[in-house]
Amino acid sequence: MMRFVIVAFIGLAVFVLFRLIRLFLARSESHRLRNSIVYIVPIEIVVWSAYFFRSLEYLFGTRSYYDYLLTALVLAGLGLLIWFYLKDVVAGAFFRLQHNPKTGRHLQAGELEGVIRRISATHIYLDTGTGKVVRLPFSRLIGSAFSLSAHRESAQDFRFDIRVGKQWSRDETINRIRQALLLSPYCSYKESIEITIKDESPGDYACNIAVRPLSQRFGSKIEKDLSETFSSPNPSGFLAK
Repeated sequence: MMRFVIVAFIGLAVFVLFRLIRLFLARSESHRLRNSIVYIVPIEIVVWSAYFFRSLEYLFGTRSYYDYLLTALVLAGLGLLIWFYLKDVVAGAFFRLQHNPKTGRHLQAGELEGVIRRISATHIYLDTGTGKVVRLPFSRLIGSAFSLSAHRESAQDFRFDIRVGKQWSRDETINRIRQALLLSPYCSYKESIEITIKDESPGDYACNIAVRPLSQRFGSKIEKDLSETFSSPNPSGFLAK
């Protein structure tokens, strides 16, 4: 009887352990950890299979085909782990050959859209303009609808006002603002940038700016980055990356 209790207790402990791991991964702020939850499935299959056969051996003292079955399950689990990785590598190779993605281009896949910041063998890293970089696996893009372009055609000009310290002449101030916007990953460099100094005080210029963002949701990001750049003690005229 005690052996059955021990086996049941170990099974409960394994069950709780996997539930806690899944809960931790699902609530993690790291996209990498949240995406790694797919690897739990083959690991859990192998662990539960080993638990089942070990329990039979412990309770009834028989091994039967235990060694062969466990070896096959371990190999199957490793095969699944390798497949989860290789499918993104293969999908990435086909995606790059067909679409030639590059950093700085705009990508929209379903409700997710942003500027490509980095491309790895298995993932595309998107800057969504909210301050977070999202890791998008290539396998999610293959066979699904997406848009990849230099800029989003439906985007409209975004107009805003900022105040810039009077550290340079009017022309130099306009040139520095233009340079910063052209270097921004959120602006379309193919569209014209309008910069007008509406007013000036003894300490600063009041500037009105019209720029074409890659997506309308990036407008506030452009305004925030530009304001932070020119409000710093020693503005360099470059947007923070």
